[in-house]
Amino acid sequence: MSLSLAASIAAAILEGPEGMPSADLEIMGVNSKNEEILRPVRFQYWPETVQVSSDSGWNPREVPGSSHKLKQWGGSSGLGISFEVSVGRDMMDPDDRVGTRKLFDFAINPYEASHIQDNYPVEAFYRYMIAYTQPGRTKGAGGSQIMTPPPIAILSMPGLALAPNGGDVFWATINNVELTVQACWPNGRPRLASIALSMDQMVQSSDGVFWADQVDWAEKHPRYANIPQGALSKGTGPKGF
Repeated sequence: MSLSLAASIAAAILEGPEGMPSADLEIMGVNSKNEEILRPVRFQYWPETVQVSSDSGWNPREVPGSSHKLKQWGGSSGLGISFEVSVGRDMMDPDDRVGTRKLFDFAINPYEASHIQDNYPVEAFYRYMIAYTQPGRTKGAGGSQIMTPPPIAILSMPGLALAPNGGDVFWATINNVELTVQACWPNGRPRLASIALSMDQMVQSSDGVFWADQVDWAEKHPRYANIPQGALSKGTGPKGF
């Protein structure tokens, strides 16, 4: 029996005939008081790739006449996360159907639960995402208008363990939303679009600031102990480093 066949059989036994259970990528928006201002929604698809960056905050300092710059730590940046998701629809919007199409498929609603996975309202979804970069507005004294900061995003990315505590839910500020409309229906209504998002994790909320350290990121993950142990130890580097 080949290794690939054995692996396939093992996967079928472990995952069952239906494969692995699926999980949804979700987002919602709150204000600085942790009050919901953008309702939670589910992304239509998972991104093909997720880019994660983390800046340690070590800054070089020149020492005249030396061979190396010395490093001074000023503070870490937290995670920067970016990904691109697609949103699209296979069926025409009911309001756009004309002629015989309107006669024969009037009973088919693309927004029903049985069809919605393949028929997101594309323009409504990307306008919702753009809202994460726009300020809010409330009424002040004397009818004046007060502008408030853009929403804070709460993201759930099951399985990726990108939260400082090893979980899948984290807070972030959406820094940029880049929209590309890739296909339209004959009347101009978007049929397929891609949305590129870039964001930074944040640690402050109305309940305080939750600082994270290297223990949170490494040792607190439940499978940290499963990483194979290396042979390096203190004192094995140059001059006892």
